[in-house]
Amino acid sequence: MIGSSATIFVTLGWLVNRHITRPLTTLTYAAKRVASGWRETPIPIVGADEIGDLSRALAQLTNELNETIVKLEDRVAQRTLQLQRTLAQNEALLAQERRRSRSEQVLIDLSLALSHLTDEAAIYRCVVDTLATGKEPDDRIGIYTREADGTFWIPQVTHGYRRDPFLKVVASKTLEQMHANPCYIADLSAYPIQGFPDLQGSVVAATIQLYQQDYALLALYRPQPNAFTDDEIAYVGIAARLAGQALTRVRLVGSLQQAKEAAEAINRERSAFLARLDHDVRNPLNTIIAMGEMLREALTDRPAASEDAGTIARAGRRLLSRLNILLDSAKIESGMLTLQPEPFSLDTLLDDVLSEIAPLIRHNHNRLEVERPSHLGLIVADLNRLRHVLIHPLRFAAATTRHGAITVQVQRQTADAQRDVLAVTISDTGATLNEQHLKALLTPFALPSTESRRAGEGQGLALSRQLCELMGGSLAAYPRTPAGISFMIHIPIVLPREPDDPVAQTRYWPQPDIVLVTAIEARTLQNALEQVGWHVQRAASLAEAIAHVRRPPSALLIDTTHERASVEAMLLTAGWDAVPVIWLCSADSGEGAIRCARWPGEVEAVIRTVKTVLPRPQQPSNTILLIEDDTPTRLMIRHALESDGWHVLEAGNGAAGKTIWLSAKPALVILDLMLPDGDGLTLLHHIRQTMTTPVVVVTAKTLHHDEQSVLTNIGATVLQKGRYRRSDLIAAVRALAK
Repeated sequence: MIGSSATIFVTLGWLVNRHITRPLTTLTYAAKRVASGWRETPIPIVGADEIGDLSRALAQLTNELNETIVKLEDRVAQRTLQLQRTLAQNEALLAQERRRSRSEQVLIDLSLALSHLTDEAAIYRCVVDTLATGKEPDDRIGIYTREADGTFWIPQVTHGYRRDPFLKVVASKTLEQMHANPCYIADLSAYPIQGFPDLQGSVVAATIQLYQQDYALLALYRPQPNAFTDDEIAYVGIAARLAGQALTRVRLVGSLQQAKEAAEAINRERSAFLARLDHDVRNPLNTIIAMGEMLREALTDRPAASEDAGTIARAGRRLLSRLNILLDSAKIESGMLTLQPEPFSLDTLLDDVLSEIAPLIRHNHNRLEVERPSHLGLIVADLNRLRHVLIHPLRFAAATTRHGAITVQVQRQTADAQRDVLAVTISDTGATLNEQHLKALLTPFALPSTESRRAGEGQGLALSRQLCELMGGSLAAYPRTPAGISFMIHIPIVLPREPDDPVAQTRYWPQPDIVLVTAIEARTLQNALEQVGWHVQRAASLAEAIAHVRRPPSALLIDTTHERASVEAMLLTAGWDAVPVIWLCSADSGEGAIRCARWPGEVEAVIRTVKTVLPRPQQPSNTILLIEDDTPTRLMIRHALESDGWHVLEAGNGAAGKTIWLSAKPALVILDLMLPDGDGLTLLHHIRQTMTTPVVVVTAKTLHHDEQSVLTNIGATVLQKGRYRRSDLIAAVRALAK
């Protein structure tokens, strides 16, 4: 029983092992290998039962999985290849963009470098050196220009040629006939050239244009066909355009420089002509005027002859006045006339102008109406030029009006903290002129209309307008209804600050009688005091006067803008406490303890006050040296001086004048600056090294601002020929000769 049971169990175990356990073990082993990555491991088919079905299903699954994996790997490989290609393209684009960026930067640097060059050869060399980067060692570069007959191209700058430059290619008709700029020949072998049958390679050429015309040729050659990219071709074209722009700029700058030099030469010639005209015309005119006045005075016992001599002098003055207007207009146009601003009272200027024009207004039976503030105050401007601006329109209005009215309206308008605006309107009821005639009157050198010539020709109106514009203002004229003209003048004026002039004539002048410290019409007061015979020295401040005057003066004139206590302390410290002080007051000071003179005001009142502390000096010498090359002028001045009691020594040139000056030691020298053997200014500089003789410069030369400053610093008084009267000369001589 037991044996049978054991046999049955053994048989069952064997069957289970054979049909179940062993197939499952084999199947499990194969599945594990597949799971471990051995996808090629075959799945055994065991039996036809359920285990066999399982093995077949597993084999089918494995096959399908393998096929899927293979497909995925193929897709991954394809995608990877696609990504690699895209990356390569992007890298190529990036490299191209970098090259383009570098090229653009090189072109920018080239443009900057060309902008500083002023020579054609340097421009050519800069372009060629920029293209010859060294990355392409076989590059051959050249810039060529045509010969005068246009037959051959001549190399100007080349790079990379071992023997002859690449002339035949760039000069070939094939290249010249191509209209593209730049033009590109990818393969030169396709264009046979006589003398170069085996020529190969490629070339880029671009014309360098000057004023939109082909002027030069830029060529870049490589021995390989198809050697240039589109960017490189464009690069050469841009370089050629930059070179053309640089050449155009150089030519324009050269033309402008030549034009500037020509204009400067013309201006120098015009300046020399005006100076010569001043000298050659004013000298004889001034002589005629002076001789006429002398004859009129000498012929007082013969009234008819005296009147004729006076007529000659008056006609000469009218002619000289017109000449002065024309010369001043020409000087303004050529930039030779400079303004000399100084502080002065606008009220005094207006009073002087109206007083001067009043006789003409009365002569024509006109009525003068003036509308002005009670006090216009101080301004800083060129006193003489502003006077000219006002006097010419007033004279025109007075001359063209009969039995009418002339109205003058004056306003001082505030512009800003530093400047005001002077607004003057001059209206009359006289001649009626249309706008065309008025425009001609205000235009320099324009021919006046018949109406204006009959009315008095409006001499000086154009000069007034030019002076207004030189001062930064304007002058306009408008016809009035029913009759008359209105002149509207607007001039910016500077408020008085620190005086422009430092101590005048301090270094070389003798000890002064009077020191004048004021910014209010200082020149006017100085001239008036010097005409009396005192030597007056102006100063910008009391401290400056003390620093420059070697010994205390005989009197001090100082305005009340300075604090009295401070002035007295400075005088005590400097040892000037014994100097009489005259205070210049704009009104009654109300202090009886101080000595006052009203200024601005009557000059005679100031002189009377000065005479209370300082008597009029006596002339210690009566010898005057006259250095003048023009004989009639020298004769006229000598007669004028001798009639005033002076002894005159004469010299016709600088050398003779220098000898007499050093030996005779005159009390005063009258000097002409334009001498036949040199410049009077040089002579004056030389003499001033050893002598301090007062000097009156009488010249027709147009003085620039620098020359005027030099004469002022040297201590010379300037009288412009044709602009001074005999009485002015005598007054200056009396004031200076000591």
